[in-house]
Amino acid sequence: MIYFDNAAATPVSACAAAAAADTFGNLFGNSFSPHAAGFAAELAVKNSKCFLAQELSCKPDELFFLSSGSEANRFALCHAARSLRKKNGGSHIACALGEHQSVEDALTILRGEGFCVTYSPPDLVSEYVNENTVLAAVSEVSNETGHICDIKKFCVSVKKINPRTAVFADGVQGFCKLRAPESFADLYTFSGHKVHALKGIGGVAARNGLSAQLAANVFSSSENTTGILSLAAAAKFLSPLREKHFAHVKKINEKISSLEKILPRTQINALPGETSPYVLSMSFFGIKGETLVNSMSARGICASMGAACRVKKSGVTPLERLGFNEDVSGSAVRFSFSYINTLDEADEAVKIIIGCVNDLRGLE
Repeated sequence: MIYFDNAAATPVSACAAAAAADTFGNLFGNSFSPHAAGFAAELAVKNSKCFLAQELSCKPDELFFLSSGSEANRFALCHAARSLRKKNGGSHIACALGEHQSVEDALTILRGEGFCVTYSPPDLVSEYVNENTVLAAVSEVSNETGHICDIKKFCVSVKKINPRTAVFADGVQGFCKLRAPESFADLYTFSGHKVHALKGIGGVAARNGLSAQLAANVFSSSENTTGILSLAAAAKFLSPLREKHFAHVKKINEKISSLEKILPRTQINALPGETSPYVLSMSFFGIKGETLVNSMSARGICASMGAACRVKKSGVTPLERLGFNEDVSGSAVRFSFSYINTLDEADEAVKIIIGCVNDLRGLE
């Protein structure tokens, strides 16, 4: 199997699996329990939090762990918007088009509560910030096209217009893949199963006073020791290898991208600016994306039509929101890569995809 759907989920790395397994035997205690087993688990969680906080350029008590990046997005956006409206009086949110479904779900909830949301292309979001804007939201890396937003530059432009506007960055597709996030975004979300840790763990780093606002809305419960330790172990492995993995994945991306020149009526779907090599959207005109995905799956390649959380939802697709037409969106396939993918896999995948496309177009 050639697995090119790493933006949806990644295989659990050996170090993350080992860290998780340790909680099944040695560190099984509840980290809030007042005895030796509890203390051992508490110390392990504390050490993991300290490392992750360093990676995320925040303090340990500014980290909030949830069940996924999707839950983190909804949690951070909803509670931050409400608290900022109460504090500053504003009710406007500026958001990039084509965001993850969890962001869209959160904004739908907030619109029902009286917030006004303005959408714009990712690189133009700051231009819609005004004195009434409480939040400006973007993805560090688009889960659909791989478009990279320079979070530092974005924060500077937003704060220049309105220093009270909080910046939200969905870092799920960027964490442990791009450079370490600096302490610019007020809210930065992340997810374990996108970085070879377990499913069931994600979170948000809340800075510049927002941590107190989020803390007031956290339900008291046992900590997910297994998930937190697996995430920290995965991040500890990936962190020093970012540049090496980035260069490797770029070569794989280039091989798959070559299909644009090899196959007629094929195009790469990208926005102007820098694009992450970890995500590649391509349209193969004349073939429905779902049909091609199924054909590739039958021949051993796993890819998708886009974010798993929205694939089964009807309506306007994220690509269409970004300005691509229905023909592009309907024939789009998303390939997403990992450091574990090999150049040989990419070469084999190119051959298989050419065969799938030619066979399917032959049925037109």
